[in-house]
Amino acid sequence: TGSYDGTLRLWDVDAQVTRVVFEHHTGPVIDCALSPDGTRAVSVSLDQTLCIWDLSSGALLQCVAAHTAPCAGVAMLGASSILSVGQDGWLKQWCAQTGVLEQSAPLGRALDAVAAHQGQVAVGDRTGNLWLLDRSGAPPLPSA
Repeated sequence: TGSYDGTLRLWDVDAQVTRVVFEHHTGPVIDCALSPDGTRAVSVSLDQTLCIWDLSSGALLQCVAAHTAPCAGVAMLGASSILSVGQDGWLKQWCAQTGVLEQSAPLGRALDAVAAHQGQVAVGDRTGNLWLLDRSGAPPLPSA
Protein backbone atom coordinates (compact mmCIF):
# COMPACT_ATOMS: atom_id res chain seq x y z
CA THR A 1 0.00 0.00 0.00
CA GLY A 2 1.02 3.61 -0.54
CA SER A 3 0.59 6.16 2.20
CA TYR A 4 0.42 9.88 2.77
CA ASP A 5 3.43 9.52 5.10
CA GLY A 6 5.57 8.91 1.98
CA THR A 7 6.04 5.18 2.54
CA LEU A 8 5.17 2.06 0.61
CA ARG A 9 4.28 -0.97 2.74
CA LEU A 10 4.27 -4.68 2.01
CA TRP A 11 1.74 -6.47 4.22
CA ASP A 12 1.31 -9.99 5.51
CA VAL A 13 -2.45 -10.20 5.03
CA ASP A 14 -2.91 -13.35 7.13
CA ALA A 15 -1.04 -11.96 10.15
CA GLN A 16 -2.33 -8.42 9.49
CA VAL A 17 1.12 -6.89 9.97
CA THR A 18 3.52 -4.89 7.85
CA ARG A 19 6.38 -7.04 6.53
CA VAL A 20 8.51 -4.29 4.94
CA VAL A 21 8.36 -0.49 4.94
CA PHE A 22 9.92 1.16 1.88
CA GLU A 23 11.09 4.73 2.46
CA HIS A 24 12.43 7.17 -0.10
CA HIS A 25 9.64 9.40 -1.41
CA THR A 26 9.47 12.92 0.01
CA GLY A 27 5.73 13.23 -0.61
CA PRO A 28 2.63 11.05 -0.34
CA VAL A 29 2.70 7.77 -2.27
CA ILE A 30 -0.31 7.98 -4.58
CA ASP A 31 -0.21 4.62 -6.38
CA CYS A 32 1.75 1.38 -6.55
CA ALA A 33 1.89 -1.82 -8.59
CA LEU A 34 3.56 -5.23 -8.40
CA SER A 35 5.57 -6.96 -11.09
CA PRO A 36 3.89 -10.06 -12.59
CA ASP A 37 6.42 -12.34 -10.88
CA GLY A 38 5.94 -10.66 -7.49
CA THR A 39 9.61 -9.74 -7.02
CA ARG A 40 9.36 -5.97 -7.49
CA ALA A 41 7.08 -3.08 -6.68
CA VAL A 42 6.83 0.31 -8.29
CA SER A 43 5.46 3.44 -6.62
CA VAL A 44 4.67 7.02 -7.65
CA SER A 45 4.33 10.07 -5.47
CA LEU A 46 3.19 13.65 -5.32
CA ASP A 47 6.94 14.39 -5.18
CA GLN A 48 6.94 13.67 -8.97
CA THR A 49 9.11 10.53 -8.67
CA LEU A 50 8.73 6.89 -9.66
CA CYS A 51 10.57 4.32 -7.54
CA ILE A 52 11.31 0.65 -8.29
CA TRP A 53 11.76 -1.63 -5.24
CA ASP A 54 13.05 -5.16 -4.62
CA LEU A 55 10.40 -6.85 -2.48
CA SER A 56 12.62 -9.50 -0.90
CA SER A 57 15.36 -7.18 0.34
CA GLY A 58 13.43 -3.92 0.60
CA ALA A 59 16.11 -2.21 -1.48
CA LEU A 60 15.43 0.81 -3.66
CA LEU A 61 16.56 -0.23 -7.16
CA GLN A 62 15.81 2.97 -9.08
CA CYS A 63 14.18 6.32 -8.44
CA VAL A 64 13.55 8.70 -11.33
CA ALA A 65 12.10 12.17 -11.72
CA ALA A 66 9.11 10.90 -13.68
CA HIS A 67 6.87 13.92 -14.24
CA THR A 68 6.96 17.71 -13.99
CA ALA A 69 3.83 17.69 -11.80
CA PRO A 70 2.59 15.20 -9.20
CA CYS A 71 2.49 11.58 -10.37
CA ALA A 72 -1.02 10.16 -10.26
CA GLY A 73 -0.91 6.54 -11.40
CA VAL A 74 1.36 3.62 -12.21
CA ALA A 75 0.91 0.17 -13.75
CA MET A 76 3.12 -2.71 -14.80
CA LEU A 77 2.87 -3.57 -18.50
CA GLY A 78 4.08 -7.16 -18.44
CA ALA A 79 7.41 -7.85 -16.77
CA SER A 80 9.52 -5.40 -18.74
CA SER A 81 7.68 -2.06 -18.77
CA ILE A 82 6.14 0.40 -16.34
CA LEU A 83 3.51 2.98 -17.27
CA SER A 84 3.07 6.21 -15.34
CA VAL A 85 0.71 9.15 -15.65
CA GLY A 86 0.96 12.56 -14.10
CA GLN A 87 -0.94 15.72 -13.54
CA ASP A 88 1.38 17.20 -16.19
CA GLY A 89 -0.75 15.37 -18.79
CA TRP A 90 1.88 12.86 -19.90
CA LEU A 91 1.68 9.08 -20.27
CA LYS A 92 5.16 7.59 -19.98
CA GLN A 93 6.58 4.10 -20.51
CA TRP A 94 9.69 3.09 -18.52
CA CYS A 95 12.03 0.09 -18.61
CA ALA A 96 11.22 -1.94 -15.48
CA GLN A 97 14.85 -3.09 -15.11
CA THR A 98 16.70 0.21 -15.54
CA GLY A 99 14.13 2.96 -14.98
CA VAL A 100 15.03 4.46 -18.36
CA LEU A 101 12.26 6.33 -20.20
CA GLU A 102 11.27 4.36 -23.32
CA GLN A 103 8.37 6.39 -24.73
CA SER A 104 6.08 9.25 -23.76
CA ALA A 105 2.97 10.94 -25.09
CA PRO A 106 1.19 14.15 -24.08
CA LEU A 107 -2.52 13.51 -23.64
CA GLY A 108 -3.23 17.16 -22.94
CA ARG A 109 -5.00 16.98 -19.59
CA ALA A 110 -4.11 16.22 -15.98
CA LEU A 111 -4.11 12.41 -15.87
CA ASP A 112 -5.30 10.52 -12.80
CA ALA A 113 -5.21 6.78 -13.49
CA VAL A 114 -3.60 4.07 -15.58
CA ALA A 115 -4.26 0.33 -15.70
CA ALA A 116 -2.74 -2.41 -17.86
CA HIS A 117 -3.47 -6.05 -18.55
CA GLN A 118 -1.97 -8.26 -21.27
CA GLY A 119 -0.98 -5.32 -23.46
CA GLN A 120 -4.25 -3.43 -23.04
CA VAL A 121 -3.93 -0.03 -21.36
CA ALA A 122 -6.58 2.34 -20.00
CA VAL A 123 -5.76 5.94 -19.04
CA GLY A 124 -8.23 8.29 -17.38
CA ASP A 125 -8.26 12.00 -16.63
CA ARG A 126 -10.19 14.09 -14.15
CA THR A 127 -12.67 15.39 -16.74
CA GLY A 128 -14.01 11.92 -17.57
CA ASN A 129 -11.96 11.12 -20.67
CA LEU A 130 -10.70 7.56 -21.14
CA TRP A 131 -8.02 6.40 -23.57
CA LEU A 132 -7.84 2.71 -24.47
CA LEU A 133 -4.54 1.62 -26.02
CA ASP A 134 -3.29 -1.70 -27.34
CA ARG A 135 0.38 -1.87 -26.31
CA SER A 136 0.88 -5.57 -27.14
CA GLY A 137 2.54 -4.67 -30.47
CA ALA A 138 4.20 -1.63 -28.87
CA PRO A 139 3.77 0.93 -31.69
CA PRO A 140 4.59 4.52 -30.79
CA LEU A 141 2.30 5.99 -28.16
CA PRO A 142 -0.47 8.20 -29.62
CA SER A 143 -0.57 11.90 -28.89
CA ALA A 144 -3.74 13.90 -28.42
